[in-house]
Formats: sequence, structure tokens, C-alpha cells
Amino acid sequence: MRVPPPPARPRGLLLAAITALLILFLGATATHGIDRADGAPRVVKMGALVTALSDFDPVDQSFRATFWLWTTVPKAYGNPLKEIDYSNAKSVRVDASLAIPQDNGTVWYQHKMSGTFTHDWNLSAFPFDQQTLTIEMENNAYDASTVVFKPDVANASNDVDLSSSGWTVKSFSLTETTKKYTSTFGDPTLAPRSPSYYSRLVIATEISRDGLLTFLKLSIAAIAAILLAVASYFLHIDRGKEPRFAILAASVFALVVSLQTAAGAGAEASLTLVDRFHAVALAYVVVAVVVSIIAHIMFNRGVAMDRINRLERRAGVISTAILVVLLLLLFATA
Repeated sequence: MRVPPPPARPRGLLLAAITALLILFLGATATHGIDRADGAPRVVKMGALVTALSDFDPVDQSFRATFWLWTTVPKAYGNPLKEIDYSNAKSVRVDASLAIPQDNGTVWYQHKMSGTFTHDWNLSAFPFDQQTLTIEMENNAYDASTVVFKPDVANASNDVDLSSSGWTVKSFSLTETTKKYTSTFGDPTLAPRSPSYYSRLVIATEISRDGLLTFLKLSIAAIAAILLAVASYFLHIDRGKEPRFAILAASVFALVVSLQTAAGAGAEASLTLVDRFHAVALAYVVVAVVVSIIAHIMFNRGVAMDRINRLERRAGVISTAILVVLLLLLFATA
């Protein structure tokens, strides 16, 4: 009589149950999109393309920008672009949003953004200044122990044409840094008074101003004033003081007009290159006026003309030499 074999163990059912539990567990953690089994932060690779820069406003300390952002992450992560806080934005909005699923289970997210961003306009070298305009982004939900940005350097780019506005794009970069805050923002998992660290992605566009024509427009009257002051040294006081003082008066008038023209070109709180040039020109003209007054006084007192002419020649040569040195230093350090 044959003994029937023992019933088979339900290995298939057991394996299926374990697999289902594992999928549920992984699904739960993936849905959160943050926690990692190894404790390492989630890395979000993100790229950017700047398409427009405009409304440069030194008074308001701002500029406008239009740009695209993108990232490709597992579907369970959700859209990381919705978690971004623009640290230096005055206003920002999403103009377009795309989500394109991929065959490998990831999603390619894209946002077209536009906004106004703060910038500390340093106009000390105006109109030959360079500015680095930045757009600073952080994750507004998770710190650097949980989420870290990684720049998509290979695809990040700048497609801005500023030639019509007198600027040139010099360089572009997309970099990641860590921003330290002296607060926990009330995070109960952190010790009181301990700092917080957030991953920050920075879009930086360096631009320079093509300012030669601007400088000439703002300073042509000041240049004329300098030339008139130089000419005054060649008019000797014994041939009449009227022509000499008329030239100096015209020189001062030209400087006043030039100063009024240049006053609104930069920012009121900044001493620009144009302002410093006018200051040097004004000092040169004042010296010429003082020398003319001294020569006139000496002539009225009967001082010999040789002595007066010698004084004027020395004053003219020395003051002009100092003017040239100051101008060279002025433009060399701009």
C-alpha cells in the first residue's frame, strides 16, 4: 500500500506574502520621497537656462529674469521644483509647468519662471562696471541632511542677448553651496539654539557694461572744461585779464552743466567713476582759477612779468602732471 506524500509547503504563498510586504514598505518610504535606508540625503539634480535679463534698477536694487528649471527624479518623489524657495526674490511666478513621465519610472519636470530679484548694484566703476546677477534657490521643506541639490552643469546654460542695452554677458555658472542659518526654525529634532543647514543652488550671470560711449556723453563737457583751463595758462595777464577769466568762467559753466547731466546717471548713494572724474576736473579748474587770481594780484602790485609767467608755467605744468597721474590711477583702478 502506497503512503501518500505529505502535502507541499505553501512556499509560493509565503514568498508572495513577503514580496507584497516588501513592496508596501518600499512604497511607503518612497512616497515620502525623503528618507533613505543609509541615512544619506536625497540628491536632486537640477539644471537651469536663463533666457532673459532686464529692468536693471540700481535705485530699487533689483533686476528681472526669465529662466527654465528642470529635474528628473523617481515618480514617487513628486515634483521637487514646487518645494523651491527663491531666497533673493522680490516676486516670482511659474509661467509654465511640464511633467513628462519616462520609461524607467522617473518623471522629467520643467518650470518656466519669471521674477524680480534683489541685487546690490556696485556702481563705483560706472559706466565700466561689472555685475554678477544671482538667483538663489533652496528647498523650503527639508534641510541639507535630507535634500541636497546637484547642478546639471552639462546642460545648464545662458541664452541672454544684452547687446541692445549696452551690456555683455561675460560668464554663467550654476553651483551648489550650503547656507547656514542661526536658527532651528522650531525643528523639534534639533537641539535648541543649534544652527540649520540648507542646500542652496545659485544661478550666477556675470555681465559687463560697454560704457565708453556713455562715459563720453556724460563727460564731454568736463573734458572741454579741462581743455579750457589748460588754454588759460597761455593767456598772459599783461595782455588783459578779461579773456583769461572769460575762458575760466566758460570752463566752470561747462563743468556745472556736465555735473547736472551726470548726476542722474548712477545711483545717488554711489560715487561712480564719472563722479570721481568730475571731481578731479573740478579740482584742476579751481587750481587754474586760483593761479589766475594770484597772477592778477601780482600784476597789480607791479611784480615783474617774468616772475609771474614763471609762476604760471610751473603751476600749469605741475597741476597738469598731477591731473594726468590722477586720471591714470582713476581708470586703472576702475
